[in-house]
Amino acid sequence: MSKITVPIWKPVAEYAIKAALTSRFRESLDELAKNRKGTTSRIFTLVVLYPDKNNAADSNAIAVMTQQAPPKVLGYLPREVAADYRKRMAQAGYEHLVSACEAVLSGGLVTTDKTYDYILEVDLDMSTDPHPDHLVIHPEMVRHPADPDFKKDADGLYRFKCWIPHDAVGHLHPKQRTKGWTTDSWTTVNYYLSNAQDIGLGFKVLSVPKAKHAKVFGEEPVTAVVEEIKRRWVTLRLEK
Repeated sequence: MSKITVPIWKPVAEYAIKAALTSRFRESLDELAKNRKGTTSRIFTLVVLYPDKNNAADSNAIAVMTQQAPPKVLGYLPREVAADYRKRMAQAGYEHLVSACEAVLSGGLVTTDKTYDYILEVDLDMSTDPHPDHLVIHPEMVRHPADPDFKKDADGLYRFKCWIPHDAVGHLHPKQRTKGWTTDSWTTVNYYLSNAQDIGLGFKVLSVPKAKHAKVFGEEPVTAVVEEIKRRWVTLRLEK
């Protein structure tokens, strides 16, 4: 049998495509995330895109699978993306339709009264052809806590590099406004990037345990300054 050469899509670190049907594969996602109860992580990893020839609901279905053996399905490309993917792979000369790309997994928090869905985002930029020699950012799985450690940085500032949620991309306030909020029933003080309409809280990017927040800033939210937004990351500085 001839060897299949698996091309890699060139990373752009935008993770623009949200995988579909991930709730059906909770067990596989749990195994990949390995979150302890009450905690969640952000995992950067390489995934394999594989045609599901036996999918009765969508003849163009493309599964998003683990690269680790044995491979397990984590979700699917959205229907319209899957159709475009097949065309692009054919144009690039890869009839087997198998490729690899970067992805990030977040969410999946389990509390005493609620189980949250996982979010699997795929860094699939089809503006250039995939190629076996494309370098990846995360050849090995990298795991980060969902929120950065609450401590001063090398400059003595409370500055944090925070992940921007998928739903916030393209919908942030043009003046990069922020909001802080907490309630008596919450165990954290949360900070948000305002949405384009500046309605509601916006998009949560940072949660600080109340006890730690109180020791430095007090019990109420303080000013959060956006220093930089780069792709899916925002650098946020808290100050009194």
